[in-house]
Amino acid sequence: MPEKEEKEKSRLTTPTTPGDEKPQKSQAPAADDGDGEPEERGMLKLLQLKLEERFGQVKTSDFSPEFLALATDAEVYRDTVFDLSRSIMKTLQHNSKTLNLKEGSEMEMASPAGGDPYELLSKAFVGIRSVLLNQKMTHVCEKAAHQMSVAHRKLQAKGRKYTHKIRTFLNVTWVDWSEEREQLMKLRQDMDLARHELSKEATGGNKKRFENADARFKAQYEKVYKLLSRLPDIKEQHRVEVIYVLHELAVYHDACAIAAQQVADLSED
Repeated sequence: MPEKEEKEKSRLTTPTTPGDEKPQKSQAPAADDGDGEPEERGMLKLLQLKLEERFGQVKTSDFSPEFLALATDAEVYRDTVFDLSRSIMKTLQHNSKTLNLKEGSEMEMASPAGGDPYELLSKAFVGIRSVLLNQKMTHVCEKAAHQMSVAHRKLQAKGRKYTHKIRTFLNVTWVDWSEEREQLMKLRQDMDLARHELSKEATGGNKKRFENADARFKAQYEKVYKLLSRLPDIKEQHRVEVIYVLHELAVYHDACAIAAQQVADLSED
């Protein structure tokens, strides 16, 4: 099994222990299954379950191969599109020092006000007017650099616009999916605990607790499966966005070539 798939299976099939759960933005209150069991007692049962799992006395529920394949594909794609998005940002701005490339960034691509390389170049030509004899040349160079700076600003704005779905996937969709998957792991753990208790003592109360826990787990499983199944459509949306970004790069370079041609024409005068 490939390393990434093995990692994903391990992450999905290893129940969390008390204190390991990641904080979530919001969490619905636990459903009332009629148990009325004190929280402390439930925690002790969970710890006992973990010990028995470790010594092979309890089998953890497995996810289907189809589900694991979807989850692995999603993890690999998320990492890939994250790297792609950061490369796009660097390409469109030309100065990675002013970019926020961290997780969850808003993917702002515009150079700081007055800090675009072509804006700085245009200002530099203004500064050397007094020391160069050929005023026509400095004027044409200044004009060309200004036109390039306008084209570059337009490229950055269009680039961010055309990566909207990529940005939404990384900063919103993936966060939601991760929270739903964490909830699925918790519900699977609850179900395994309830099933273990039923196997030890087949009372009516234990049977009801297991049925409720099993129903909640299956409902969440179907929810997460449907979410992960959306990935092919999301990939297609991102493919289209990348095409638009590359088109804008072509438009930008054409504009720069036209602006630079004014300077090249000076050599023919």
